[in-house]
Amino acid sequence: MRSLLLIVLLFFVLGFAHAFAQDQCDLAAVLIDKSNSGTAVYDKPDGKVKEHIKPAYDTEGMEVVHILRNQSKWLNIKWGTNKVGWVHSGSIGVWTRNQPNEIARLYSKPDKKSKVIVTLPTEDEQFAIIMECNGGWVFVRVLDAKKKPKEGWLPPEFQCAEPHTSCT
Repeated sequence: MRSLLLIVLLFFVLGFAHAFAQDQCDLAAVLIDKSNSGTAVYDKPDGKVKEHIKPAYDTEGMEVVHILRNQSKWLNIKWGTNKVGWVHSGSIGVWTRNQPNEIARLYSKPDKKSKVIVTLPTEDEQFAIIMECNGGWVFVRVLDAKKKPKEGWLPPEFQCAEPHTSCT
């Protein structure tokens, strides 16, 4: 009986810890918001709105931010003069880009040895919505060559967070 109780308790603790696990990230990304109200920034995941990011008019509604970590579909960001807060994943992204002699691919895991989910079109860059991150890798949603949505892990060298350059 004790061993059964210990096993149940262990699964509960491990499940609870996993639910609050945070992946450390270190990457630049772009917040795009053309609304008048701006993007809500929270004090913590599922917390209270602490302010709204309203990108400057001359940036076409784009604000470059730095993603620090993610937790359960939330991204912890830093912007401006060391302001920090949380935003919903899906409100931030990066442009994909192809490197000379290399083609951008999405992987099943943040590892180039994992299965390739999709090879991205080479003719132009596209905006990829960030769902989560792990180190410099981002789990994104993009459109494939047939304009169908695909999700997978995008390596750092195929990300561009500069809204006014081609990142080449």
